[in-house]
Amino acid sequence: MRVLVLLLCLAACATPPRPPASLPAPGLARERFLAPSGATVPYVLLIPERPSEPRALIVVLHHAGTITPYFAEAMVKRLIAPALAPLGAIIVAPDAQEDRDWESATNEATVVALTEQAIQRYGIDPTRVLLTGYSMGGRGTWSIGSRHQDLYTALLPLAAPPTPGPGSIWVPICAIHARDDDLIPLEPFLRSVEQLERRGVHLELRMFSGARHQDLEGFVAPLAAAVPWVLEAWGR
Repeated sequence: MRVLVLLLCLAACATPPRPPASLPAPGLARERFLAPSGATVPYVLLIPERPSEPRALIVVLHHAGTITPYFAEAMVKRLIAPALAPLGAIIVAPDAQEDRDWESATNEATVVALTEQAIQRYGIDPTRVLLTGYSMGGRGTWSIGSRHQDLYTALLPLAAPPTPGPGSIWVPICAIHARDDDLIPLEPFLRSVEQLERRGVHLELRMFSGARHQDLEGFVAPLAAAVPWVLEAWGR
């Protein structure tokens, strides 16, 4: 009898599952985020027409350049959204702050804090969080992703050699690089990858021809071809 009463009490007191957070209307919006540095950082938010269930998140790090507000918007429109639309993921893409280097402590803290906020605010499945970036953003993907493997569950650096931290990497990585890259030649890139593999890091390397370093649109098809890899990394 006492066991029955206890079971009934536990059932009554159990916390019901929290429903997924409501989402803004589908489309691309310009937002601002209060970073740990105290700065107000512009970022682009893209809500897909049909969000995946469970919900997924893509965090995007833009390339180098003259960073005006919402600098990441062009990269999201030209590359990330067209290529990764089948994932049905929510996309956030912040601007780098004044030091203009994703590998800086200030920008790393901003990216991590924005990711954590998006997971909470939009009811993201924490097992489905992709970090990706192009060129300077690709280097940031290597470095930030390798230091926060409890947060990001897949890394997809584009047009960037490895720049990970000193520890081991266990999160799935797929690196995409153009053989015709005129800024980051193929041979030095491959040597960097080999050095990483000698440390015991396992990654998938995808190379393709016909694109220069500044050719964002040239990466759309190779990035789209990586969608099954992302789903596999997420265990789908």
